[in-house]
Amino acid sequence: MLDMLKFFTDNLSNKKSNCIIVTSTNTELIPEKNKENVDSFIGFLECLPNDYCITYHCNDLNNNDAKSLYMHALNTNNSELVDLLIKKSGSRPFDIIMLVRFLQEQNTIQKYQYTSYITDFDKFQNKLNDIPVTTKNLLEQRVKKIKESMSVEYWDTFKTIVKCLLYFKGNVPLSFISYIDIDEDIISEINDSLFIKFCDDIPAISFFHDNIYRYFEKKKTYYFDGSLAKEINSWILNNPRSEERRVGKECHGRCR
Repeated sequence: MLDMLKFFTDNLSNKKSNCIIVTSTNTELIPEKNKENVDSFIGFLECLPNDYCITYHCNDLNNNDAKSLYMHALNTNNSELVDLLIKKSGSRPFDIIMLVRFLQEQNTIQKYQYTSYITDFDKFQNKLNDIPVTTKNLLEQRVKKIKESMSVEYWDTFKTIVKCLLYFKGNVPLSFISYIDIDEDIISEINDSLFIKFCDDIPAISFFHDNIYRYFEKKKTYYFDGSLAKEINSWILNNPRSEERRVGKECHGRCR
């Protein structure tokens, strides 16, 4: 994509018509394989005139935007209730999305198709006192809920997926997932829980958000799995695709 942006920038810079190109990226956590390209593109932009490139850093949503996102996600116009949620979780889109999913998993709100409904406002307001304040605590509560309420098979699959993501630096080739024969239905459920997402262009599985990556990265219990290390080593030896062999070799040293 960055090569395409360079091409457009070079070829449109001397045209009479005005063009605006908008792109975005998370500069806090750039995958290793993309760092060289990103650094090169940033260097390219720095060579342009000062008024040619404008950098905008996205911060928290303002209060009105955060309220709109909550009201849409919860299908409610209750401004006072939404204000309480913002005070609890803040106004970052990720935190709002995770809080809504947390409330769904606690059966405090009901999900229907692409939106959610508050079915019992008294129960909902009582639950507000139990809502975790920080992202870390919220994720801990969600993981605890999975461990306590889901089947053993689901929990074991969840841990395996997280371990794979950590060993492969955030992107697990789908060919490896198929190789270790993980239940596709459970993977789909984990994807629906917004802990992971499918990256069709690679193809691979990654964490839903970098903040989830960072959370699990600090949990040492998800490292040093000897049986998974053997699976990775076997996959490396049997996989004919050079790129996937390279990725597998890079991660293998971390899981021995």
